[in-house]
Amino acid sequence: MTKRPRVDGAVSERERSTLNHGSCPVCGYRGFVFGPRGGVNLNIECGRISCRTRFNVALFAGAVQHAQRIDKRVEGGPAWPSEPLQ
Repeated sequence: MTKRPRVDGAVSERERSTLNHGSCPVCGYRGFVFGPRGGVNLNIECGRISCRTRFNVALFAGAVQHAQRIDKRVEGGPAWPSEPLQ
């Protein structure tokens, strides 16, 4: 397997494998909430309220081919419809 160059914000191969198993690489929680999507990209957010780490993933045949972290709401990211009311 050839190593892919890291893109700024890209997750490691181990983190990508964790995402492919349906778990958050940050907290280990199993489950994600879907966010905005476009083309082959889908934004997902950890389902654990105390974590809520967000990723932009590119899927092919149901597997994550590429992933990078994106800003959470508290880090300046946009609100998602899945967020609880304040």
